[in-house]
Amino acid sequence: MRNAVAKGKWSARSQGSILAEYRLRIQMAKVEQAIAIAIRGIRKLEYDCTQLSKIAASQGPILQSRLSGKLTDLEAAKRVLASHEANLSGLRRQIEALSRPDAAETRKRQSHQNTLAELSRRRLEKDFSLQDAINGVRVLLAERRSLTAKMREVAPLIDLTMGIDGFDTARFDALLNSLPDDLVEQSEQWVSWFLGNPANTSPRYVDNETLTLPESLACAHVYHHGDTAQVTIEVAERYFPSPHIRRSIDVNAEIEASRDQN
Repeated sequence: MRNAVAKGKWSARSQGSILAEYRLRIQMAKVEQAIAIAIRGIRKLEYDCTQLSKIAASQGPILQSRLSGKLTDLEAAKRVLASHEANLSGLRRQIEALSRPDAAETRKRQSHQNTLAELSRRRLEKDFSLQDAINGVRVLLAERRSLTAKMREVAPLIDLTMGIDGFDTARFDALLNSLPDDLVEQSEQWVSWFLGNPANTSPRYVDNETLTLPESLACAHVYHHGDTAQVTIEVAERYFPSPHIRRSIDVNAEIEASRDQN
């Protein structure tokens, strides 16, 4: 796959930005609910004030006092509503800023993403060089082992007794055992994933309310309940302990259709 990783289409927003918007929308829903409750309370107070005002003049100071209290409560309720509405406006502005970054911010993000993509490709080339160097080390270690074997053959001829690791092999055996076997393969897989071209993916249905997977240049990987995520086997094993593949045709829809037919 050397030099085969193509330039991809990068994600427009970061995982952090999307999650921040999600939290703001949760807050906004709570504020909207509070506004609805406040409006209902104000309407009730307005109705009470209207009814009391009709009879307060003829019913004496007790009802006048009740009317005054209701009017005070009404003003307080309106202040609470105004506070909620101001909070809602602020949340909407924050969501707007997160969900619709301006052109300058978008260009800057794309520039940084292109830089990261290029650096990842250049680093992959270094991994190929490292693999070549590791292969060279393997050859040298094999040659050293061959020379050691010849030394072991000659030593008894002069009745030379060597102690434990007398021929100084343990260090180099440890070095050989430490050398990775699939260095470049794993590097290629990582770069492909990072640039948005992972191999061997399959769909997984998201049961969580919110699920975040490792973010790449191509995708923020933020999912909510009911979404389908295209993931590699490794990601599926880690984040979907009991995965099941979501078919392209919704299973529930099939069941409902079957029931209708019957």
